[in-house]
Amino acid sequence: VRASLVEAGSHDRIVFDAGNMMRSAGQLELDVRVLELPAGKDPDEFIRASAAEWPGLVEKARPLVDYVIDIGTRNLPPDSTIQERERVARQLLPLLTATENNLHQRQNVQRLAIRLRIPEPELLQWAGAYRRDQAPHRSATHQAAAAPHANGRPSGPARERYCLATLLKQSHWLFEANRLLRELAATDDAAAPLLAPLQNQDFGREDHRFLFGLIETASFDGAPDILSTIEKEAPDEIMDLVEEIYPEGHLEAFRHRVSALHATELASIMQDHGRGNDPRHRSQEEFLKTIVSLRLERLKRERTERYFFVNLGGHLPDEAGSEPEEDQAQMRMYTRAQRILEQALRDLNHRRQNL
Repeated sequence: VRASLVEAGSHDRIVFDAGNMMRSAGQLELDVRVLELPAGKDPDEFIRASAAEWPGLVEKARPLVDYVIDIGTRNLPPDSTIQERERVARQLLPLLTATENNLHQRQNVQRLAIRLRIPEPELLQWAGAYRRDQAPHRSATHQAAAAPHANGRPSGPARERYCLATLLKQSHWLFEANRLLRELAATDDAAAPLLAPLQNQDFGREDHRFLFGLIETASFDGAPDILSTIEKEAPDEIMDLVEEIYPEGHLEAFRHRVSALHATELASIMQDHGRGNDPRHRSQEEFLKTIVSLRLERLKRERTERYFFVNLGGHLPDEAGSEPEEDQAQMRMYTRAQRILEQALRDLNHRRQNL
């Protein structure tokens, strides 16, 4: 995305340097707008040949921030995942916050938050982290200290990998997880639709969703050897994932086999999840906690998206005909389900302490 906005090349080549333009606009208090000419047209030649069209093009010129956001998000589908939108946000934030004008920075981030349906505080946090990483005197020790997840807990992808690794070893635990979710659903009919058995959508990454689907199908079919069944159905890239995360008996082996990219996250998981050598009942409690956490993260993501649509007077793509009252009812349902899951986590933690 950024490559389409900031191009490196010879000095005689005209490029669109959005970062410097944003910075200059803030310093000089300019309202910079972008005017697009028909493809392949030189500005001088176009003005001479089509002078009558020029005022109309000038009238349609867009603010620089809108142009940058439009270009950066034009390939995002309406149903893009939170991971896809986060990736675009992290690419655009350095450009949108290049200005030294704090008011302009905040306005730019607000526009990006609305477009990507990501809470503004999260975008501001990512922008701040980027600026700290780019600080010239930032020490290696400081960088290493900032590597773990911001809240000190393993992030979503790490939880997903732990869950999948456990199911590859103990596929029948999927039924225990679904039983727990059904029990939670039975406590509140209004929230029950959001407490359905574990689903592909509980996983954020596409490869994780695909692998879970294979595990689920093999488990429901009663396959005696889950791994052999998956090998027959999975493409090479999914088998690469399986080889990377399969625990080979316990989580300690999993820690040694996983890529360096997830080493920090998994170190936290090893601490939280008993390092794989606890009694069976305790390991299952940890697995159930992970399942509840995955569902809770999913509902928080979906609730955030609904918040943006409801407060902007819009609707989700699959609910184009919904009314405001229905939108508010959906938000209340998410709140009820979230409270049930949070209480379930507290109960599981209490049960673990008493083991």
